[in-house]
Amino acid sequence: MSTALGWNARRLAASEALPPAQRDAARVRAAQRGDRLAMDALVRAHQNQVYGFLYRLTNNRDLALDLSQETFLKAFKALGGFRPEAPMSPWLLAIARNCFLDQTRLRRHDPLEDGDAGAEDPALLRLSADTGIMDALQHVPSPLREALVLRHVEDLTYDEIAVVLGSPLGTVKTWIHRGRANLRQLMEKGGGQ
Repeated sequence: MSTALGWNARRLAASEALPPAQRDAARVRAAQRGDRLAMDALVRAHQNQVYGFLYRLTNNRDLALDLSQETFLKAFKALGGFRPEAPMSPWLLAIARNCFLDQTRLRRHDPLEDGDAGAEDPALLRLSADTGIMDALQHVPSPLREALVLRHVEDLTYDEIAVVLGSPLGTVKTWIHRGRANLRQLMEKGGGQ
């Protein structure tokens, strides 16, 4: 067993020299074979992006962490059907979005949920205090907010956003245009308050 572990660790270390897309593909293939080191490497490579996306949707640190964990659990359960040559980020962000939407539907039906239990991320609070963007973003309707976060924070292309949101490219472009206009209007009114 230690020989196999050493072999996996050596292969994983060698994959670090590859470009990001090839590195992800090598990690995915290894993870599909059950390599825990490759799974850990995939989480480390994508956890900040997934958490950041979810935090910007929820504005709640604890909830974003919970949803991030749920995202990776669901991703690893479905990893067998994932094509290693496909980009990992849009796939993970689509799973994260679905976790967020599932949680939103559950909260709508749970009268005991207070919706603001988590401590906020200090760096994002500074951004919010300086610009009001985070507050205003929370008042932008959900599909528009998701599209804006994916485009301007996660820096995805329009095509990648269409994959994540499961929507046609034209719809994504419309949502981003409307989201920008909505956010601009909210900022002019003082951050949506």
